[in-house]
Amino acid sequence: MHIGELPMIIFTTVAQMSVGAFWILGIIQFIGRWTGMRHVTIDRITNAGMYAAGPLLVLGFFAAFFHLNDPMHSPYTLFNMGSSWLSRELISGVLYAALGALFAITQWFDLFSRKVRDVLAILTALAGLALLVSMCGVYYFTETVPAWHSWFTWVSFFCSAFFTGALAVAVALFAAWSVQNKRDGNPTPLVSGSQIQEEDVAKGKITKEQWREYKATGTTDGKGDSVSTFRKATGLISRGLFPEGRMTIEMVSLTQRSLRMAASIAAVAGAILLVAYPFHMTGLGLGSEVERQVAHAMMDHGYLAIRLITLALAVLLIALVLRKQLEKATSPSTLLVVLLAVAFILAIATELLGRGLHYEGLIRAGINTTMG
Repeated sequence: MHIGELPMIIFTTVAQMSVGAFWILGIIQFIGRWTGMRHVTIDRITNAGMYAAGPLLVLGFFAAFFHLNDPMHSPYTLFNMGSSWLSRELISGVLYAALGALFAITQWFDLFSRKVRDVLAILTALAGLALLVSMCGVYYFTETVPAWHSWFTWVSFFCSAFFTGALAVAVALFAAWSVQNKRDGNPTPLVSGSQIQEEDVAKGKITKEQWREYKATGTTDGKGDSVSTFRKATGLISRGLFPEGRMTIEMVSLTQRSLRMAASIAAVAGAILLVAYPFHMTGLGLGSEVERQVAHAMMDHGYLAIRLITLALAVLLIALVLRKQLEKATSPSTLLVVLLAVAFILAIATELLGRGLHYEGLIRAGINTTMG
């Protein structure tokens, strides 16, 4: 394994996880709206999940700077946007981070209209797609490296995004659900005024204070939990991940559905990776001398075997155990905490190992140069 490529191993893995997590949150938004759930319910669930997307990308960029000889020279990578996939990767990553941060702030603090926030969400998702495509382009279009100039680069990067991103969202949702459940106990039913909408403030039917209380507690009777001074000082975190007010049955229902959906997507993405590896290795083994050399390097030291075993274990845990438990879960349990934590740790470990194997493929055709 090439330790010198560790910054890029971390960057590509973590950034893809961030993009995948944001896409999963978009799917949750779609499911909530499609089934007619209230906006306050959907926001309560997806706002918590956004903590699985933003910090990950920041961590990824921080790691990537260590790959440069001089991090202060990073702006120079913006040159040659028309021909350099590396430049496209950087600019799309910056756009994704900026748009994502703007969307998170407007969503957490209920700024602007819902249509404006929807537009920001779509632009962020598209910037994430551009980032992922640019990542693939950096490697795929390096035609002198046969192992990278392959369909497997696209499959591994996109599957990694959905595999780790879905599990990251599941962890964030489960953390929020667990904390809320311990704090509040059993969920409260929907109140009789559940048809209240944000537009009612403009119509003068309710005050802004009543709307804020309704979003937090599901009621406008003035008896909701008060916001402490500490919570106001650290509102960016508390309002997103652990908002004031009890969770309603509708919120718990969307949480359960979202967890099952995220687990299913993660299991499918992981299974696709498992199936793709034998075809990829067979293609390398039957290819040119350089490709055969790559295949030998990937299988040397047993790293590929460890990668496939940990990947299979993660998929089995998600598909057979975690999914089963989520089917009947009506509240967070210790068993679910352990299962989800183990599945997530295995997923991160196997993807980092897989990305390390990806850099074993840097053997150039026609140039007697390999990574040392």
